[in-house]
Amino acid sequence: MSRPGRGRNIRRPFGANPSSAFHEETDDIQVHPTLLKNARSSGHLNISGRNLTTVPKSVLNINIEQCPDARNFTLDGNNERWWDQTDLTKLIMANNCMKTLPDDIRLLHALQVLDIHDNSLERLPDTIGMLLDLQKLELSRNQLTTLPSSIKELTNLTVLRLDINKISNLPDEIGDLVNLEDLDVSKNCLVTLPPTFGNLTKLRNLNLSSNQLTTLPPEVGKMAQLKVLDLQSNQINMLPSEIGNLHNLDLLYLQKNKLIALPILENCKSLKELHLGYNLINELNDEHLAPLSQISMLDLRDNKLTEVPQEITLLVKLQRLDLTNNSLQNLPNEIGLMENLRHLQFDGNPIRNIRRDIMRRGTTELMKFLRSRIQEPPSNNVTESPVRSKSKMGAAAAAVPAVVEDISSIQPHDVCHFKTLAYSNKQTSAILPDHVWEFAVNNGVNTVNLGKNCYTTLPSPMLKLAESLTEIHMGFNKLTTLPPEIGKYTKLLYLDIRNNCLSDLPEELSKIVNLREINLSHNQFPVIPSVVYELQKLEILFVNGNRIEEVDVERLQHMPLLSTLNLQNNNIVHVPPELALIPKLACLQLEGNPFRTPRPAIIAKGSSAVIDYLRDRIVK
Repeated sequence: MSRPGRGRNIRRPFGANPSSAFHEETDDIQVHPTLLKNARSSGHLNISGRNLTTVPKSVLNINIEQCPDARNFTLDGNNERWWDQTDLTKLIMANNCMKTLPDDIRLLHALQVLDIHDNSLERLPDTIGMLLDLQKLELSRNQLTTLPSSIKELTNLTVLRLDINKISNLPDEIGDLVNLEDLDVSKNCLVTLPPTFGNLTKLRNLNLSSNQLTTLPPEVGKMAQLKVLDLQSNQINMLPSEIGNLHNLDLLYLQKNKLIALPILENCKSLKELHLGYNLINELNDEHLAPLSQISMLDLRDNKLTEVPQEITLLVKLQRLDLTNNSLQNLPNEIGLMENLRHLQFDGNPIRNIRRDIMRRGTTELMKFLRSRIQEPPSNNVTESPVRSKSKMGAAAAAVPAVVEDISSIQPHDVCHFKTLAYSNKQTSAILPDHVWEFAVNNGVNTVNLGKNCYTTLPSPMLKLAESLTEIHMGFNKLTTLPPEIGKYTKLLYLDIRNNCLSDLPEELSKIVNLREINLSHNQFPVIPSVVYELQKLEILFVNGNRIEEVDVERLQHMPLLSTLNLQNNNIVHVPPELALIPKLACLQLEGNPFRTPRPAIIAKGSSAVIDYLRDRIVK
């Protein structure tokens, strides 16, 4: 009797010859017998990450070959018993090097889960259709270009993962997978979908992102159970109206397409989130917005919107609204009435009707600001008291301005010692009596403060102080024009006419040759008045809060002493780099304009950084 060899004793199946046994040993070298034994017991086998180039024969035959130990019946319970064996139902072969599956994959007829993600599969065999019990098929990250028509036989399939392949079309037979609930075909090369796609009526999650789709077949509207539809990163320019029939849809992702309008989602009553960023949408209207009353998230960032209509308030449950990087110049005040809105993002828009400091305070403060700007509706009461009516008639008939009767707030001490005549914050248009002006002249007053009143022009008696005044404060009035006589105030150094209704300045202002500072903020100037450029000794110029669209940078460069220029909250769409060449400029404020460069990050660093940025962009 010969002695056994020193190597492992190989037990061959009954009737097998030595040569076939040797072949089997070589083929199965990467599948340990213990793994096969456990798989026969549990029905699960995981042979991932073993550099396999094909499915080992011992795995393919695991359900039909008799285990060697099964012939050696004992009662000690240590050996594998044939009556305890179960068919293989779950096979995981991920992260290997397989380019194809053998036809004998059909032998694993009891498989319910087949996971072959992260291989190099270029095709599937037709015999894949013989795995009739298959419920989950995982084929992500392979090199597949299509599916065999036999896929239609897998009618028990509920999960099919095909993402990150090279599939350019899906066969019509895909529509026979009537029990499919989760389908992922993202990151492929799909251009169209077959009409049979609509037969997948049990589908709940559908991911078609990162393909080349330009539209969807109308039959998609039959997918009544669909909850998540991901179509981002395609070439879709229009969606069929039938998509509005997806009444169970919760999440719709349409970012990075070519849509020019919102889809009309008439019956999508369950929709919670609608993502439409990075498209070409240029308009919103009530037809688009009315069906969306139940959504909580609307993403419209990086589109072409120029206006947000008041109908946005139809979205009564909206909690997040992203309008970043559009071309919006205004936000409707009615947004402030949206009770559930918690996050409003609109950075990167040329907003004109909201100051930048308000924008920086966050959504809560912004909402308060918008609400505060909503005007109360006019009263329907047409009756008016005789006293008020009489006073209006009297005011209209009066040709001579009223004279202030109560001058108790004017302190003679201030007039004498501080050389200041102050009569501010009275909300009046009545002029001071002559004897007050005479008193001011006799005491050499150099400052007049009539701010926060209702004057529509400079009081004519002020002209008596023309040769002594160095400061005039007429801010927060109702000035619509300055009289030509303004040129007679030749010693004036400071002129404050902010927060009025001015749109131009008289040429006579140029005669005030010593003017150092002028505040024109919050008026209605469409440009910097031409006469301002002639003020050669001007050091500080405030024109913020007007309607200025462009500045004459060449004329500004000829203002030799200008050191502070405030252009905030205007309509400037282009900042000329040559602003940096203004000889003495040290403070330049540009916030709140619709230009895109310099970016907010540069603006936030202060005037020096902005001026350096502009100087670096001057073409030499």
